[in-house]
Amino acid sequence: MRGNSGRPRKPNEDHELTGSRNAKFGQIESGELKYPEIPPDYISEAAKLHWIAIVPELVAQKTAKEADRTLLAMLCSQLARFHDNTVKSDSSPSVTEIERRNIVKNIVELSDRFGMSPLSRSRSGVSKKVSGVKQRPA
Repeated sequence: MRGNSGRPRKPNEDHELTGSRNAKFGQIESGELKYPEIPPDYISEAAKLHWIAIVPELVAQKTAKEADRTLLAMLCSQLARFHDNTVKSDSSPSVTEIERRNIVKNIVELSDRFGMSPLSRSRSGVSKKVSGVKQRPA
């Protein structure tokens, strides 16, 4: 006769939510970005406009995955801050020069992760067709 000793079995629904003991710790879903045309709710309206302009193109180039959603939101938020502060700087400065440099630094670093600069595209081997514009043959 077999007894019920030990820990009770975990329901299958819980395995799907939390993973099994055999799953790698911290494993992140790296599949295709779901609904790339819909920006996250937690970013500003200005950042959502940048999302709509940038993210679908990155998904089409296969350089953005579901695991990149937070980094993409950060990039769009930084672009919105930069644009907002550049427009305001003509009338009244809203950020210091140090803050502006930090915003630009963040934009450059995040953009490089997604192949949005010529150097990062050449390193990653992303196609020469970027944003619908064909490059001249060398």
